[in-house]
This record gives sequence, structure tokens and C-alpha cells, in this order.
Amino acid sequence: MQTAGCCSASTRVLLLPRGDQVVSLHGHPRLLDTATGRIVAE
Repeated sequence: MQTAGCCSASTRVLLLPRGDQVVSLHGHPRLLDTATGRIVAE
């Protein structure tokens, strides 16, 4: 199966829980809202 966009299936992303949000560490840090999945801050 091929993946679309910049990332391959072997790409790893570190996710750190932070209350009701998650910090995603891939490329540059992003703060994600877990309820909506939207980026809160970069």
C-alpha cells in the first residue's frame, strides 16, 4: 500500500500527552487538540 503526501509507512512520530492535548514531535513540534484533531499551536 502506498501512502500519500510526505510521509512513508515507516515514519515514526513521538506523541506526548498533555492534559486534553497532545504534543506531536515530527519535523517541528505541534500541539494537537485530542477532541478535534486540529493543530492548536506550532
